Amino acid sequence: MGGGRINLILSTMGVVLVGLLVFYAVIQMARRRLGVQGQETDPMGFEAGEPSGPARNLPPMVFDSFGSVLRQVVLPRAEANPGWERLDGAHGVRGDTIARFDRNGTLYALNGDSEMAALRAALDWIERHPDEDPLEILPTKKGAGRLALRPEIAGNPGSVRIETA
Repeated sequence: MGGGRINLILSTMGVVLVGLLVFYAVIQMARRRLGVQGQETDPMGFEAGEPSGPARNLPPMVFDSFGSVLRQVVLPRAEANPGWERLDGAHGVRGDTIARFDRNGTLYALNGDSEMAALRAALDWIERHPDEDPLEILPTKKGAGRLALRPEIAGNPGSVRIETA
């Protein structure tokens, strides 16, 4: 009996079946790694069942200001993950939207590839200058524009990515 099973595995049909099983396992690992499967909690702490892709990390609300995003999203992530250089904890990939906020009637999105150090500097600056705007508008080809931290907060305007949502 045992010889028949080994012959089946070593036959062309057996090799095809083993190949399909390996292919299925690789696809499942890739889906998990990309966050496509729905019933897990993602590393950012948001519940499963949310859409995959750019909207995956969006909380279900729009914050009333950039300062609110810093206090309610950025600060908790920074404290929970002190080793993260970026808001999303990733390396070398384009980030997804992490939080949306309203600014003068325009909806903006804070991207996950924003640098934690610059965001913490922005929060410190806001606490020292409560009546001043930490953001400035950078010109773009279309839309309401891209926001950047004032140069005195973060010297590199690309350290924080905020775009119209």
